[in-house]
Amino acid sequence: MAAQDALAADAGPQINVPSGGNATRLTDIHDIKPALQMGADIDWIYWVIGVALLLAIAYLVLRRFQQNRKRPTERPEMPQMAPEVEACQALDALAADSAGSAKAFYFRLSAILRRYIERRYGFPAAEMTTEELLPAVHRLALEPHLVQSFNRFCRESDPIKFADVTPAAERMPRDLAFVRYFVQQTTLREEAAQKDAATDAAATSPLTETTT
Repeated sequence: MAAQDALAADAGPQINVPSGGNATRLTDIHDIKPALQMGADIDWIYWVIGVALLLAIAYLVLRRFQQNRKRPTERPEMPQMAPEVEACQALDALAADSAGSAKAFYFRLSAILRRYIERRYGFPAAEMTTEELLPAVHRLALEPHLVQSFNRFCRESDPIKFADVTPAAERMPRDLAFVRYFVQQTTLREEAAQKDAATDAAATSPLTETTT
């Protein structure tokens, strides 16, 4: 008996658990909760990126639509008429229009001549003053009588255009005839120069030298 008491003492304190239907029900024991996520919620970042992409796509579509509306309808380019043809047609139209004033007549006549020179010789004659244009035409090495008549026309036309000087009645058809003559003579000169250049090129080509 003393030995049993010693064993019971070594086993530590004993807990008496009621038996039968009078057992106390434990209510303070719960299930283990899931682990909490400690990181930041980044789902909203994907929403922001998606909205930004949609807005960018909508902007690009709208911009392309506006560009297509502003873009002019492409038309096939018409071949440009030769400088002498354009000038002669403009001179014919000016000769048929007798309702304008002398000032308007000389503005148009001077513009036709300058436009022709610009297209024929490739320098901006329409934008030059008279003092700039005369030396430029002189450097073209035209026939002396053409250069002299051109100088006279420019010098005498400026007072009519800018100082309201009234020209004589016979002067307007005379100056119109001069501009037409200038166009015809310089056209013939350029055609002859082109023909001479083509002849010289053919004479100096390797094929010609081989056949000779």
